[in-house]
Amino acid sequence: STDMALCGLLSHGILVAGCSMSMGARYGSEGTFLVKPPDQGAAPHPQSHYEQPNMMKIVLRHYVRVRLLPMLEGIYDTQCAFKCFKAEDIPAIVNDVKSMGADFDMELLLCALLCYRKQGVEQAKLCHVAGTLFTEDFAESNFMASSDDPDKPYKTYAGMMDALVGMHERFIEAGSEEATAAKDLVDFCRGMSWETYKKMHDKLNERGPTLFDHAFTLDELKAAAA
Repeated sequence: STDMALCGLLSHGILVAGCSMSMGARYGSEGTFLVKPPDQGAAPHPQSHYEQPNMMKIVLRHYVRVRLLPMLEGIYDTQCAFKCFKAEDIPAIVNDVKSMGADFDMELLLCALLCYRKQGVEQAKLCHVAGTLFTEDFAESNFMASSDDPDKPYKTYAGMMDALVGMHERFIEAGSEEATAAKDLVDFCRGMSWETYKKMHDKLNERGPTLFDHAFTLDELKAAAA
């Protein structure tokens, strides 16, 4: 789904920017362009983000994951498959990758970031992110509602909240400062029902266009979900 002519962006991130790995981004940051077929051209950020039918859902997902998985700071599009690693690093990275499903990209990314963290690489040099030109047909998306299940997107994203708790417990050391800082948010997200998630989302969505890094408070989320 990404033009392979853009591979130079990935090699630049490692060879020139000096980062341990590099990856593309389809949305969420400057330099990204999203094409929506059949009759809309390339929309830049933040217009492309605001026009996303799941705008608030992906904002909430990012809010939770960057706090439960701090190594993802600065990475908005974790599922982008356009990634680059040094060949000699691959064995150590994939050794702990177990998923054969849709979360493979996310697990691969987390295993890589954790591997480099353990080597003492500073956050700013973990991963270089380059904006790309991407075409997405939202009508074909697995995250969209259907006539059979109009609440499908809420169920999908509510499930992601609980999945992020599991990833937090796997990739963040128990008792660490990062685990302690995220404890209250972890408790809030653990086992969240899709009905609770829907109530929270719809209330927060009333605020209109919202960027990824919006600083919600946990009290604000709890009030919206009540």
